[in-house]
Amino acid sequence: MPIDVHFVTEKRFGAIYDGTNSADFNTAISNFTIVSEVGGVLTFDSDNPGYVANTGDWIIWLQGAVANVFSPSQFATFLTTVPTDERVDDLATDLTTLEAVVDALGDAAMLSVGAAAVPTLLASAQVTVSVTLYPTLPDTSYTPHTQLFGGINLGPLEILSTTVVSTTVVDVVVRNNGLLSLTGATLLVSAVG
Repeated sequence: MPIDVHFVTEKRFGAIYDGTNSADFNTAISNFTIVSEVGGVLTFDSDNPGYVANTGDWIIWLQGAVANVFSPSQFATFLTTVPTDERVDDLATDLTTLEAVVDALGDAAMLSVGAAAVPTLLASAQVTVSVTLYPTLPDTSYTPHTQLFGGINLGPLEILSTTVVSTTVVDVVVRNNGLLSLTGATLLVSAVG
């Protein structure tokens, strides 16, 4: 009988050092000794001496000890967050919110719909995401409605504008008002007439 093969990975944890939350790391990580915390710079020991975390850095740990410290750009290059059961529960809430938005459209006829992923954004960054609508509309006189859903830590993401570009494309400008937007956020645009 064939074996049941599963994808597995090390159970690593990570959190952002905010310049003042060293006590939270000390509580979460069993092998963690604070050496100093001055001006948003944390020096600590954990298995190896001499770790330094600046405000905004990710501290990554496993098995009760720190494995590494990553700047936001290093984190974005080398690591990603992994959805957990709690994140699946958040998705159910997002879908309930999305259902309420669709219900709020009332009797307006939905003519077309499209979705697009929001890229990871650093603090105060914004991006224009082009969303392709299906099916193609006969003209550009439709009204687009945009909803952000399905991401991790959506609180700081803000939709700044939604602009009709053509009969098939709507541009949505999204800004990150927090430190880091984690992957998985999606824009849903519905065109109503």
